Amino acid sequence: MKSAIFKFLFSLSSFSGILLFLVINKCVDIPYINMPAHPPVNDFTLSFIKYLIILLIIVLFAKIVLWLSEKALEKSDNIQVRKIKPAEGVFLPIYIGLFVIALSFNDGLSAQTCFLIFLLFILWLLFENVSYFNPFFLFWGYRFYEIESSNDITTIIISKRKDLKRMKEFKNLTRINNFTFLEY
Repeated sequence: MKSAIFKFLFSLSSFSGILLFLVINKCVDIPYINMPAHPPVNDFTLSFIKYLIILLIIVLFAKIVLWLSEKALEKSDNIQVRKIKPAEGVFLPIYIGLFVIALSFNDGLSAQTCFLIFLLFILWLLFENVSYFNPFFLFWGYRFYEIESSNDITTIIISKRKDLKRMKEFKNLTRINNFTFLEY
């Protein structure tokens, strides 16, 4: 049960940036951040501040998910490394494609329809063995690496380490799913 909750949190965190673009594209009003009748600043500045607040909340949510997973998820055995390569280059174009899709939603779609599409993406991630790529983890210093282990299994490691060229073994891993691990 705990594993399913964290898979959902990682899925939600991974797609939270798309939610930001949907909010911007649909000009959704944000509760408790309303425009006064006679704003002291122009509409653009107020909108920018509102979206910056959402961005900061998303980045903070990513950090909370990372912190909670470190404390609550099961620790994994060490992984012996045969090959290692950065994985951001593989996932970033896919993620940018999802942003383009989110921005292309026209006014014919309601906010509820956009939310339903967002929820379906999260559920899709929840039930698949995916890597939970989240560009907001980069704000906290985490990088994504594709690892081929000594027993020919390819996994994704999310780690703060930067130079892994001579890496022979990963220790202190937390299992997110069977193919994705988080290193602290």
